[in-house]
Amino acid sequence: MQLRRLTDGFDFGEGPARTAYVHLRKTAGRKVIVTLTDLSHKVITGLATGALEGPKRYKRSPLAVEHLVEKISFYFRFYKIEALHLILRMRLGAHVFSFLKACSARGVPVSFLLERRNFPHNGIRCKRRPRK
Repeated sequence: MQLRRLTDGFDFGEGPARTAYVHLRKTAGRKVIVTLTDLSHKVITGLATGALEGPKRYKRSPLAVEHLVEKISFYFRFYKIEALHLILRMRLGAHVFSFLKACSARGVPVSFLLERRNFPHNGIRCKRRPRK
């Protein structure tokens, strides 16, 4: 029987700079979901601020994202990830800046940033006319 390592099947790139994707998105309740994937978009782990302990107001704050990075930093060390590609499914705001600051403090800089938000295929509706 052949033993299998945990890193088999995951693609983190070649050479010294091992990279991974991080997807950030915000739910309707303004909580943030962080998903860590490899370069072929296989999910390694996912965490949400809703799972953190504390009041609802704290779970919506940008400070909660720093605690998610603290929990995800285990996977940075385990898979020897040295750089991140950040894919945003939300607006650029305080949560994103808090995430960038927390990652750089842990020694894993974000080398690429991509914003992928959904827009309606037929454009944005115009403003409604007032009733008379």
